[in-house]
Amino acid sequence: IEVAQLDRTNWSVTASSQAPEEGATNGGEARHAIDNSTTTFWHTQWQGSTPNAPHWIQFNMGAIYKVESFNYVSRDAATTNITGNGNIKTYKLYISDSDISADINATSYIPNGLTPVKDENFVYDGSTANHNVTLDSPVYGQYIYMLVTDSYNSHATIKFANCADFQVYGKPAYTVSATASPVGGGTAS
Repeated sequence: IEVAQLDRTNWSVTASSQAPEEGATNGGEARHAIDNSTTTFWHTQWQGSTPNAPHWIQFNMGAIYKVESFNYVSRDAATTNITGNGNIKTYKLYISDSDISADINATSYIPNGLTPVKDENFVYDGSTANHNVTLDSPVYGQYIYMLVTDSYNSHATIKFANCADFQVYGKPAYTVSATASPVGGGTAS
């Protein structure tokens, strides 16, 4: 089985906060990070309360996969454009078989007992919102947790976060094959 973009049909997503006030056009809820549209997006809360970074978004892939790379699509390709408010600058990516958000530090949101599989920054060139990242080595897991530690913003003191799309590339963790013996008339189960 070759590495491919994983089907997100049975995925679910949660986040530290979300902005449903973005409305029908932009979305704002965490589910828009996996809705197969880059015109809608997840955005952290900005009305009523403005939680500052760090932020997190977690993807439950519904099964364990061998994860080899991912693509974070930011709201905008630029870092200085107001429409890109909340484009992720620095992040830590964690992968686990169990719900990561259930065991995090209440202030830093750092998962207890886990080491990030990536701890980097996204580079913005003003021409593409796609940020393709290959893991140093494949990692098996069901939950992917992105901890946003810094972002680009128009606001002077509040660091928001956004995600227009999040894709994962890999393959099923377990494959089973069977052959009949003898080939011409045996049975396999």
